[in-house]
Amino acid sequence: MRTLTQVWVFFVSLTVAFLFIGFQFYGRLGLFVSFLASLLLIYITLHKGLWFFRRHLEFKEILGSDPTGFLNSLNAVKRDYDINVIHLYTTNDAVPPLVWKDYPKTGFIILHEDLLKHLTEKEKHILVHFLFAHLKVRPTFRPRLFSIFEFGFLKLQFLLSPFMSLLALMFGSPRFLLKADLVALANSQVTQLEFGYFLKKLHDLNFHRAKNLNGAEYFSTLTAAQHTFWKSFGQPSLKRRLVSVMGFLP
Repeated sequence: MRTLTQVWVFFVSLTVAFLFIGFQFYGRLGLFVSFLASLLLIYITLHKGLWFFRRHLEFKEILGSDPTGFLNSLNAVKRDYDINVIHLYTTNDAVPPLVWKDYPKTGFIILHEDLLKHLTEKEKHILVHFLFAHLKVRPTFRPRLFSIFEFGFLKLQFLLSPFMSLLALMFGSPRFLLKADLVALANSQVTQLEFGYFLKKLHDLNFHRAKNLNGAEYFSTLTAAQHTFWKSFGQPSLKRRLVSVMGFLP
């Protein structure tokens, strides 16, 4: 199902459910309140969904001169992944590489400011395709929705987090990450062994091992350090990802 279709189906279904429940409990007043609640949720999801987690991360956009040359590398291949505009941000917060798409073809990437210092030139080449593969393959709408419920109700996070993780699993989120890894492997034109060790290296870097991202996990390209069944954030385990690209565990 296309992203736009998913959005319409979800919000129409949600609005109908809200209106039905509101009318059953409070009659016409319930209809009015439910309608306003539906409009508010639609606005938050489409226009403020990314703002929720972005506001608690300190990052800056790479504009103009880029001494690392990484932004140029991204711009060189963005058209191959159906991306027209790419925005690159860096942060000194402990955070794995985060990616998300804005409508229709604008990509956003957040990297830790020290990441490129730990990578060889070949690994930087793999990273470019790794990030774009996740931008291209993974859904645009679902991560926003899951992130809102994860971050928007922090005081109830211990209750909502397992539920949202289970919901993400039911929607097949792990298979999108696994597919993105395979797309990156194919497009980077490196061996399975090289890609597998690159993926393992990204997970082993200390500044990627954030304990809690308050919902930003749904935009992460890596598996959470504290990955469990009830806090999977729709991510496959690292072991499963390594077996998928290498055929064995290193």
